[in-house]
Amino acid sequence: MPPEEVFKRALWRRPAPDDKILHAERREWTNDSTHSVAHWQWFLAIEPGEALKKWLREQNPFSVHPVGNAEAPAIKDAPPWFPADNSSCIVHTGGTAADLVFLWSRKGNTLYATASGTGFQPGAPEPAPPATTTPSAPGGRLPQSSPPTSPTP
Repeated sequence: MPPEEVFKRALWRRPAPDDKILHAERREWTNDSTHSVAHWQWFLAIEPGEALKKWLREQNPFSVHPVGNAEAPAIKDAPPWFPADNSSCIVHTGGTAADLVFLWSRKGNTLYATASGTGFQPGAPEPAPPATTTPSAPGGRLPQSSPPTSPTP
């Protein structure tokens, strides 16, 4: 998947010209029987432009909050370019997904981000038709009999 598409799916917007994508990776596992996405995971390393930085920090669209390094969730199966040790970062997590993690580098202007989740679950099955059906009266908008007539004088 192209880095711009990973960015768009991860952050719900297209990268601006001043957003520099350093690395981007999205992984998807499919359900064997339905061929739909059963599980997904993405990783980003970006140098956010001013508008993206302001949007993420001030508007906080993902409702993340800072946590201490000891409270930060363990990040599993990260690519080699993703920080294995988050001590050099300010960690934000929580919000719209328990597994969403933003790592803001303390030096420089780099944001590392990751999340994972499950795909769409199958919908409820269609209700079964009634066991017995009764024939309905022949339909239409008009009644089956003629309207009453008034006697002529």
